Amino acid sequence: SAEHPFGTDVIGRDILARTIYGGQVSLFIGVTAMLVQILVGTAVGLLAGYLGGIVDFLLMRLAEAMLSIPQLFLAL
Repeated sequence: SAEHPFGTDVIGRDILARTIYGGQVSLFIGVTAMLVQILVGTAVGLLAGYLGGIVDFLLMRLAEAMLSIPQLFLAL
């Protein structure tokens, strides 16, 4: 119906409202993970760029090693 686009459960609660409410935690975790990645990536990039030399070499090899791991294995 127009009042309940996703319908209701057996006790009459709106499924769309419950889905939106439940998605808040998932969105918070995703946004938090993204912000942490931005901060860590920026710090590593600044450190590698500022210090250069062996530090840059080691940090870039670490980044390449992380990128060589398929994302599917990380998800498992």
